[in-house]
Amino acid sequence: MNEKQLKIWLISYITIGFAFMFIEGFTAFEFDWVIKAIPLFLLMYFCYKSLTGTLRIIMILALVFSVTGDILLSLDDLFIQGLAAFLLAQLVYTGVFFSQFTFSKSGLAWMAFVIIYLALASRFILPNAGDFTVPVLAYMFAIGLMAISAGFRNDPHFLFVAIGAMVFVISDTTIAINKFVMPVEGARYIIMTTYYGAQLMICMGLVRHFNLNKLKS
Repeated sequence: MNEKQLKIWLISYITIGFAFMFIEGFTAFEFDWVIKAIPLFLLMYFCYKSLTGTLRIIMILALVFSVTGDILLSLDDLFIQGLAAFLLAQLVYTGVFFSQFTFSKSGLAWMAFVIIYLALASRFILPNAGDFTVPVLAYMFAIGLMAISAGFRNDPHFLFVAIGAMVFVISDTTIAINKFVMPVEGARYIIMTTYYGAQLMICMGLVRHFNLNKLKS
């Protein structure tokens, strides 16, 4: 993508994301997942145009799992299936991040931060998850591993992707608190804003990293 195309793409991504939240906030309709999924398809297009080789395939796969999770969570009685699709997305992201692994003290600090956050969140979520305790625990482990691995990437500016990964964790723990613990005021807007923002930061950060490596080679 050239600079003009990137601006148009980014404006489209943000506009459609906010349009979905606005429409859903005022009226419920049967196929809301169609609009909800469009920003993820835009991310797939971005990765397709900006990446090459194995990384392009893997990133599109992660987004396919994510959009599948989006659709399943929007349908009745498919929470476990949606959770499973997102778990696969987190595992794919984790694989990408570990492929760029480098040990660092900042990574250790980041790991401690992620573990503390998830430990605190788990104290509220798991005792209230009922029949969903095991799948929710498995998912929290997967997304925690994803966020931790984002902090150990071999990238001089790793924080962009790491923050995106942590925002993803915040989005998903907000879903869990709203579903199992108590209603969260403005949950719809918090969840979707953080979700769209997290996916955007992860994809753009990885594309930037890819382009930096391409310039060095």
